[in-house]
Amino acid sequence: GELLLRMDFGPFGERREANDPRIAGDVPSLTTKGFTGHEMVDGLDVASLREMQVALGSGVAPDHISFAGPAKQPVELAGAVAAGITVNVESELELARLVDIARAQGQPARVALRINPDFELKSSGMKMGGGSRPFGIDAERVPALLASLDPQCLDLRGFHIFAGSQNLQAQALIEAHNQTFDLARRLALMAPRPVREVNIGGGLGIPYFPGEPALDLAPVARNLERLLAGRCDAYSSGVSALSSFRFVQGEKKDDFTLLPDVISKEPLGPVVR
Repeated sequence: GELLLRMDFGPFGERREANDPRIAGDVPSLTTKGFTGHEMVDGLDVASLREMQVALGSGVAPDHISFAGPAKQPVELAGAVAAGITVNVESELELARLVDIARAQGQPARVALRINPDFELKSSGMKMGGGSRPFGIDAERVPALLASLDPQCLDLRGFHIFAGSQNLQAQALIEAHNQTFDLARRLALMAPRPVREVNIGGGLGIPYFPGEPALDLAPVARNLERLLAGRCDAYSSGVSALSSFRFVQGEKKDDFTLLPDVISKEPLGPVVR
């Protein structure tokens, strides 16, 4: 039929006219995936400087990109601050480096504190809370950090609280989510400004071995709806996010590479990336 109007959609679904200077020459006139191919992407998570550069070149706004992972290098932190993306801070040393970088660049660093919670996700393949772990700042140390944050150097976006991964037990996930929301609420009341984002990780597992049951998502979803409906005003302006890459993509074996190295402090065997 006759083409009446040509429209473009931004990465997050906003409608833009096709002659918008932000997209000139970048969007094909016809695609099999709508207009940009990723209209409903909520955000991107990166773990290296190269990944950050690719993400920034994808058209996704910097405030929808986060930088995760322990032991980030100073050059990576500097690049993240300059680009205006959110850094999931894994340690007090990393936070101190970000303060120095923010002062040197003359702009605040966007940060979310990665919390090592004082509880664990039971029956999970890898536990990331409830004791000494390689990820995040211990929950009991966070109140003092929040009290000392310099708003001229650090723009606190929220918290990243991830208790474990690869879990097939709905009740265990429900208990962990309840504790996660409670911890986020308590910390939000101590924050120097309203918390805008709470990343509760994922933990959604897939059955790898014969006889393992598939995760029943229905009760998990119902509990999350309950938690979101009754969330405290302490973070009512925020966004709660749940990451589920493994659950969604896990059965597509060709999308993963088996690495020869073990990078965890625990003997988990080969690392899958």
